Amino acid sequence: MSFGDFLVQSHYEPKQNYRFIVQMGDPARIMWEAKTVNKPKLNFSVVELNNVDGTSVFFPASPSWDPITITFMAGGSDSMLKTENTDVSRGIIEILAACGYDKYGERQYKGSANDAFNELLIRQLNSEGDLAEEWILINPFFERIDFGDLDYTSEDLSEITITVRYDHAEVKFANGPEIVREATKLIPTT
Repeated sequence: MSFGDFLVQSHYEPKQNYRFIVQMGDPARIMWEAKTVNKPKLNFSVVELNNVDGTSVFFPASPSWDPITITFMAGGSDSMLKTENTDVSRGIIEILAACGYDKYGERQYKGSANDAFNELLIRQLNSEGDLAEEWILINPFFERIDFGDLDYTSEDLSEITITVRYDHAEVKFANGPEIVREATKLIPTT
């Protein structure tokens, strides 16, 4: 079977970048407002050992995980002018306060950040809204928060961008050797 034939098989569905959700916070909140998110990246540094004959031998060293960046649509107000559940800015501030940072000069604490984030999950979905892949960030905390810019010359939606540092990540696949959980519909059907 050629690769082209493989791609047109009715049972084959490639993962698509726009089918994802982000879940974070305690209580857990699905962040429908997430516009972009990086999947975790793993880097291996290299150790070079020089031989007496002038040649080099290279070995992989300890891995490190790059921080991820999530860009959110900043939210807004609902038809009743309430913003409690729709304003991402408020949600980020609430998580930040739960991390221990609630006024200038304070700092966030890793233990509090772990409790405030609960789990930070990046879920990639298939066309049916079922789970295809799930990344779990272990011990996440804020590294940077950018509440965006305002501009009279632009009609773009307001955005908030956060950078999250974490110790390591785990990945689970819905159809891999270990079933994560029964597939649940995460996207409302219309």
